[in-house]
Amino acid sequence: DRDRRHGLAAMVAELDRVSFIEGGGSLADKAARLGPLVEALAERNELPDDVRRAALRAAELCKADLVSRLVGEFSALQGYAGSVYAGEAGEPPEVCAAIEEHHRPEEAGGELPASPAGALVALADKGDTIRVAFSAGLEPTGSRDPYGLRRAAAGLAAIALGRGWVVDLPALVGDGAVRFVLDRLEPVLLEEGV
Repeated sequence: DRDRRHGLAAMVAELDRVSFIEGGGSLADKAARLGPLVEALAERNELPDDVRRAALRAAELCKADLVSRLVGEFSALQGYAGSVYAGEAGEPPEVCAAIEEHHRPEEAGGELPASPAGALVALADKGDTIRVAFSAGLEPTGSRDPYGLRRAAAGLAAIALGRGWVVDLPALVGDGAVRFVLDRLEPVLLEEGV
C-alpha cells in the first residue's frame, strides 16, 4: 500500500540515487542505456513498431520496483511487482508483461520471456549488465560470479536461440565479453541436441 501511494513515477525518479555496478552509474543510467539496445535489437530483427514501443516503455520502467519497499523485503518479486505497479499506473498490458518477464530466465533451463517485448528488454538488460561488468573488470573468476554474469549470458543465448533472433554480440555486450557469452552458448546447444 505504501508503494502504491508512492507511485510508479516517483519510484522511477528515485532510480538515480541507487548505484548499479561499480563504474556502471545508477539504475537510472542503466534504464537509459536499455532504450538504444532495445531499438537496435528490434531493428536488426525487423520487429513491428508496436513491439518496439512496448519494449522501449518497459525498459524505462523495468527497474522502478527495485526501490519499492515490497521488493526491498521480497527480492523474488522483482519484475512482478513492477508489472503490478505499472498496470495500476495505466500502462498497457504488453508493457506490464514485458516488465514482469525481463528477468527471465532466472536459471538455466528456466522459463523464457513469453512476449517479444519482454524478450527484447531481457536481452538488452542482460547485455548491458555483462558489458558494464566486463568494462569495469568484474569478470567472474573460478566459482565467484557475484553479478550473475554466467546466468545472464546463458539467458541471453537461450532467448536469442528460442526466438531465432540475430544478436550483434559485440554491439550488445562489448568486444571483451563476446567469448564469455559464446562459452555459455555451448551448454545451451548441447541441451538442445546440437
